Amino acid sequence: MTNSKVYAVEIFPELLELLQSRQSERNARNVIVENNVKNVPDSSCDTALLCTVFTSWKSPVKCWSKFGTF
Repeated sequence: MTNSKVYAVEIFPELLELLQSRQSERNARNVIVENNVKNVPDSSCDTALLCTVFTSWKSPVKCWSKFGTF
């Protein structure tokens, strides 16, 4: 078992509920399910995977610029 944490952020209530259910069913204590990325502590991630999020952003370019350079 690893001490690593996985933050799963979902804004849609139906999918958030599904994530929470799966996390509970699998007793995945290292998975933290959040409904807002602001709930993820600063400097807590080594890697971020963003999937199908750009369509939800009001200003994708402005939001993306906050991630910095890679």
